[in-house]
Amino acid sequence: MPDDLSEEDIVHAYYQQSNIDAIISLGDALPSNLDVPQIEWLNTNTTKLWNGNNTSWVIATSGTTNVPKLVEHTLESLSNSVKLDPQRGRDIMWGLLYAVSRFAGLQVFLQSLMGGSSLLIGEKHEDIEQRISYFSKHGCNALSATPTLWRKILMSPSASKMNLRIITLGGEISNQTVLSALAGKYPNARIRHIYASTEVGVGFAVTDGKEGFPALWLDSPPSGIELAVSRESKLKIRRGKLTQSYLSDEVQLAEDDGFIDTGDLVEICNDRVLFRGRENGAINVGGNKVQPEEIESVISGVQGVALVKVRGITNSMMGSLVEATVVPRAGIDPDELRTKVMKRCREQLDAFKRPAILKMVEDLKTNASGKIIRN
Repeated sequence: MPDDLSEEDIVHAYYQQSNIDAIISLGDALPSNLDVPQIEWLNTNTTKLWNGNNTSWVIATSGTTNVPKLVEHTLESLSNSVKLDPQRGRDIMWGLLYAVSRFAGLQVFLQSLMGGSSLLIGEKHEDIEQRISYFSKHGCNALSATPTLWRKILMSPSASKMNLRIITLGGEISNQTVLSALAGKYPNARIRHIYASTEVGVGFAVTDGKEGFPALWLDSPPSGIELAVSRESKLKIRRGKLTQSYLSDEVQLAEDDGFIDTGDLVEICNDRVLFRGRENGAINVGGNKVQPEEIESVISGVQGVALVKVRGITNSMMGSLVEATVVPRAGIDPDELRTKVMKRCREQLDAFKRPAILKMVEDLKTNASGKIIRN
């Protein structure tokens, strides 16, 4: 969901894209200033209105456009990656860091429910340290988070108290720095980074501890999917059976050949396919396209960097300039770290990709999907 969208914006998106006549709400559950027809649900017999076999799960994307797209899923499309093994699942205690209304949150919820596991849910208003402390006290041994949230977790004093057996990453690019850090912190955990999105569903999981995915998957992909790279270097995925679709009939989810254009840029490097960022997330620096994720990957590899965010800021001469914001690890001198970061950027980045502005801050905000807020 775009970071600056209000609750009113979100509900309006549902209303405009779903061709409905009114929104049924439970009492005062909806904002009072909505210019949308509403029906208050009081003593309605829900069993007469709901048919479990014909239920659609409508989930908003977390894209960067002003209006989120709405994707209509079935229970089948949401649960096709769920491991149905109650015998093993009963020993697993999942922690929920995502909002359950998001695709990633639903994945954790359904895995714990259908897999016979338990689920710990922290308070919505709690910060990451409070949630990790709560999870560690109650035996959490399985956790799913974005790479940004994992970097925050690794900074938490309570992180060492968790005996994690299952670690999953998704929603952002999982670079080698964060994968190696997690492997070092939790040597007994099964670590996998998952490629998934609201549109695609769960595409595939990588379990070899390396960033990207094996290039041989382009010819021999995991079961149930096909992978391809377009002329524009974007990853495309095709499933054997596609049951999800955009709620609005005006927008087509898959191309005529059945492939879904993910909008994610990739590069084939030796035997790996590496993710380079979103096609629509590039910064225009004097006519050159710069991917924020490439710069973040370079800076995050500097010893002493806990978190980093890169974005473009408007400039009348160049169109945009690169701005990097860094959170130092505890005990690290910010001025010394600044020198190390700029040295690394000069060594590994073209001149137009190097940050024109470098800030040091105490923390970086994330949105409800656990992704870093760039703008």
